[in-house]
Amino acid sequence: MEAEFQKEMGSLRKKQMHYAWKEAEVRQSVSPRRAETMRRQEELRAAMEEQLKAREAARQQNIEEERTFDRYNQCLGSYCGPHSREEEVLRQQHRKDYLKGLMDENIRLSTLKKQLQEKEKELEVEMDRIRASTPCTWNRRHYL
Repeated sequence: MEAEFQKEMGSLRKKQMHYAWKEAEVRQSVSPRRAETMRRQEELRAAMEEQLKAREAARQQNIEEERTFDRYNQCLGSYCGPHSREEEVLRQQHRKDYLKGLMDENIRLSTLKKQLQEKEKELEVEMDRIRASTPCTWNRRHYL
């Protein structure tokens, strides 16, 4: 039984090798460059896959570096010296006070400018009244 099985397996292997040889021969006769083309395509595909994997790895590394850097900046912003929250609050308060001071100064200057314009207008009216009451050469020449 064992000998028959081995004999049958041997004949099957022989047929399999014969068919593989025939298939290779037919492939070569039908398209002689097909195997070379397939090999080149496989090489190209493998190279492109390696490039894609390298790009993906670089992208993942950049994402991880950015995440780490963001965490570092958060820690730096919350715990370290001039970047601490108290300093930030004081800086914002100082800025608000400075801007409020500028706004108050602008309001004061605009009211002073308005008052000066009113005084100039009153002075102009007074000068017109004085000019009308004083004799001038034109009045003397035309009305007298």
